[in-house]
Amino acid sequence: MSKYCKDIKLVIVEWRDAVMGAGGWKWAKETNFKCETIYSVGYLIMDNKKQIVLCSTMKSPKKKYADLSIANDLTIPKDWVISIKELIEK
Repeated sequence: MSKYCKDIKLVIVEWRDAVMGAGGWKWAKETNFKCETIYSVGYLIMDNKKQIVLCSTMKSPKKKYADLSIANDLTIPKDWVISIKELIEK
């Protein structure tokens, strides 16, 4: 791994996801209003007060972190995050 990527952590994030019901008319009493707990694994490339951003794939930059190329990113609102745990080699 490039020296520019070594500080990017591989993590598992536990978070609550929004739910959107199927389209069309239905009885409210027949609707599941339960938000689900989701687990996502990826490289933590952003973590601030508003959101975190994970990506599953990244291209190691040759010069600096600003040149990092990513793919398959997922942005999660920080208020939805339950926990973030770093995955480490044993």
